[in-house]
Amino acid sequence: MLMPFGMVSDNQYELPEESTIKASSDVQLNLYTMYFASQNSSAGGDGYITTQVPESGGQESMSALDNSIEFRTSPMLSSLDVAGRPNHGSGSGSYYLPLGLFMRATGPDTSTVEWTITLKSSGSQVGSVSWSTDACNPGITQSCSFDHETFEIDLGNNQRFTIDKDERLELIVDADMSGCDSGGSPFGSSCEAEVAWNEIDGDDRFSTLEIEANAISNSLVLLQREGAELAEGPELEWYPNDILSERVMQFSFDVKSSFGRYDVDSVRLLMRDPDGMYRIDHVIDEDDEEIEDTSQGIFGEYLWSYPSGIPSGEYSVELEVSDIQGNSVIIEHEPVTMEQWGVALNHRLDRTTEYMAPGQTTPVPLQLVHRGDSTKSMDVELEVLTNFPSSWLLEFDSPGGYTLNAGGDILNPILTLTAPEDLTGAPGSIDIRAVAEAEVDGVLTVVHQDTLQIDLEKIDVFQPPQVSIWSEDHDVPIANSSRPDDIDSTIPRYVDYDQFTPFLLEIFNTGFDADTFRIDVLQRSKAIIHVYDNDTGQRILEDEGDGTFHTVLLDRHDTQTLRLMIKPSADREDPDIGPVEIEVVSSGNASLRSTVLFTIQRTFGIRAEVSYDCDGSPLGHITVSLCAPGPGNAQVSLRAKITNTMTSGESATWWRIQNPASLDENTDRNAAYGQWQFRIEDSSGNAVPRVSLAPGDETEVFVTVTLTNQVEFGNHTVYLRIVEDTTDDDAKYFDLPMVFEIDADDPNLEIVQVTPNRLLVPGESYPIQMKVKNLGNSPLTVLLEAEVDGTGWTVDIDGPSGSVLIVLDAFEEVTFVLDVNVPDSANNGETADVLVSATPFDTQQSWPDDATAEKTVVMRVGISSLIDRLVNEITHPRLSTYVVGLVAAMLLIAGIQGAMNRRRWKAHMAYLDAISDDSDDDLEDDEDDDLPAPVVSIEEEEDDQYEDDDIELV
Repeated sequence: MLMPFGMVSDNQYELPEESTIKASSDVQLNLYTMYFASQNSSAGGDGYITTQVPESGGQESMSALDNSIEFRTSPMLSSLDVAGRPNHGSGSGSYYLPLGLFMRATGPDTSTVEWTITLKSSGSQVGSVSWSTDACNPGITQSCSFDHETFEIDLGNNQRFTIDKDERLELIVDADMSGCDSGGSPFGSSCEAEVAWNEIDGDDRFSTLEIEANAISNSLVLLQREGAELAEGPELEWYPNDILSERVMQFSFDVKSSFGRYDVDSVRLLMRDPDGMYRIDHVIDEDDEEIEDTSQGIFGEYLWSYPSGIPSGEYSVELEVSDIQGNSVIIEHEPVTMEQWGVALNHRLDRTTEYMAPGQTTPVPLQLVHRGDSTKSMDVELEVLTNFPSSWLLEFDSPGGYTLNAGGDILNPILTLTAPEDLTGAPGSIDIRAVAEAEVDGVLTVVHQDTLQIDLEKIDVFQPPQVSIWSEDHDVPIANSSRPDDIDSTIPRYVDYDQFTPFLLEIFNTGFDADTFRIDVLQRSKAIIHVYDNDTGQRILEDEGDGTFHTVLLDRHDTQTLRLMIKPSADREDPDIGPVEIEVVSSGNASLRSTVLFTIQRTFGIRAEVSYDCDGSPLGHITVSLCAPGPGNAQVSLRAKITNTMTSGESATWWRIQNPASLDENTDRNAAYGQWQFRIEDSSGNAVPRVSLAPGDETEVFVTVTLTNQVEFGNHTVYLRIVEDTTDDDAKYFDLPMVFEIDADDPNLEIVQVTPNRLLVPGESYPIQMKVKNLGNSPLTVLLEAEVDGTGWTVDIDGPSGSVLIVLDAFEEVTFVLDVNVPDSANNGETADVLVSATPFDTQQSWPDDATAEKTVVMRVGISSLIDRLVNEITHPRLSTYVVGLVAAMLLIAGIQGAMNRRRWKAHMAYLDAISDDSDDDLEDDEDDDLPAPVVSIEEEEDDQYEDDDIELV
């Protein structure tokens, strides 16, 4: 939208300070002046759009020619609806937002500037405005300072737009100048278009944008019962004379501004009664106990107990939130009603369970409360809604009903349940209803009713008692017969040498009828134990008849608290640590009994405890895998606090801290503890071989433990001894137990061949000795198996006890025998692969295939005698034997045939030679009759036998 000169007057768009604008919705819209302040790291951009007036940092400016100038808000904490103003005198239904900027454009006389301003919401453009004007030419008589220009950002036909949660409102300013190359001032001039913001020099105005919105509309207030969560919704019905615990109102808050916590100035909670009187007018701030004031907003709960007797009727609840610009937003709650009529039916003792026994009567104490208006009277009738068998008898102490004369009245009815001998078919709960009637406009009307449900539990007349042991101050549970596994009975409880240490023993009668109980000490670890009544302080002596301690008569569900005084053995040769077991027996039925077990540790004026370890609670019990994960030797750290508990003496005593690796108490139980490495140091890393402590003094040492690489699975208790540094044989000392819990490794097995390989003879059996090793830290049951791939070969496993299932302890190895049977048909040089496997075996757990160890043993047949080999090949020929025989026969035939062919050829050649010789003789006779006759040899007949070559060929 191009406006004349792009401007309107400064006060044209300003509203009166107290005015508000109503949009089409019911949300009240307030006027917000958005200031352009110095850059904020959470917002980014060149400037920060905020509701807070800039009060520091001075003026900031920037050129809009080369780069856009961006102003941004911080991300919205909640979505914000923004409404534009209607253009005056326009029937087109267009809207705008007022903008005021300090701007300056300088350049030659002929230069002009065009400003373009873009408004974005959640990254999308929602409005813009443009303005063209001449630039100012600075000179001696013209300074060209920043001017406050006003604009109307055109929103088009959209009256409203929304800035989404975690999104921003952005204003972008661009400038474009022309005519900057022409001459101007004799001093020269360059073009520049700038915007100024924050604290403007010489002016009390600011660069601002005005919007209509409600940044606090997403806040809420909720009236609830104490302890309720926001998701449970509001509680709208209350009673003016309810019991005290039900008159506690919880106002839950979530107050936030879309712009941020800084925008919220104050929060006030208001509640008015039907007469308009303020019952609550409270300013919510961080001093309230359950209120949290954070960077995101103000949230939490405010508790208020209203007085009894307040007027009945409709109450209004409001939350008034004011922002830093003076806008006040009222967050209205749904109307709350104080009812005129109301009756409450409760168990007088706040029990949720009642007990029944065969043939016994159970009284159920009830309570009726008139919760309504103090001026109203009503009659109440009680009735049992649950169907009981006809053999039961149910009676109220006032069958005709009860009258509550005014609000706040309380009556205590009693319902008696008489059970038959056979409790078959008894319901598991009982529902009781109270129906209140009163005259309303002269008509008797049921004005209110309430229902109470009580669980019913079957018990015998006599029951095993519930027994528990506590520390002297009743703050540390030590043992409980109903939950024996919840408390570790091996945790040592310290008892001082040569004096009595108190413990509390509680006995609860869980039976239906009154009962007395007998206390018997089954284990005492040679300690002296005295029993006292904790309430009266009177000592209870052992009964001369049965040697046990007797309690007083306890009614049903009553508790008696006794004080146990335990003095440890005075004999130094007795163990310092031992169990104490106490049995409590019902006198009504001696077969009903309960026991508790705990451990005591004798101390001698010095005590130590683990004050820190690497995996937290419980202190002193260290899970090594959590503190030192990964391979290699585990290293864990802890801190031990050492205290001198002596009550007499003034001088300090030297105490020596003994290395656990050299303590016989440790190495006698497991020699491996002597190979662990222990470093005991102070906070500076210096070794601490001993410490000096006066009575009541304490110190802390740092203990680092490096374990060996093979530690068995389970708990390992190692003691750190603090002993008096003296030559006295009866030196005082204390053994601090440190428990190291080692997790079980995955199965890790290995098979090793012990008997070396040798050549095997066909038809024989051979035992091969093997070993299976458990390289893991936990016991394993292992299944041994073997299989062979050779034809006719058989193998068998002979375990230590004749079974293929063997049990291996941690890091243990066991020898077994692999029996190999060689078949008679095996030939020389034949091999067979035997696969031996060891598989972890457990019916409750399975492991992957790679947990199975395998070993391949190669068996080879060897026949030393040449004759035995030939006989073996002939009697059990292999394919290769057949091939060699065939080739040999073919060669033999070929050799014979060759020899015969050579003889024929020689005979033929001899015949030809003879013919040739006769012809030559006739010629020579004619020519040389004088020559003597030639000497010829007569060739003998050859025998029919092989030549040497033939034999060699064969």
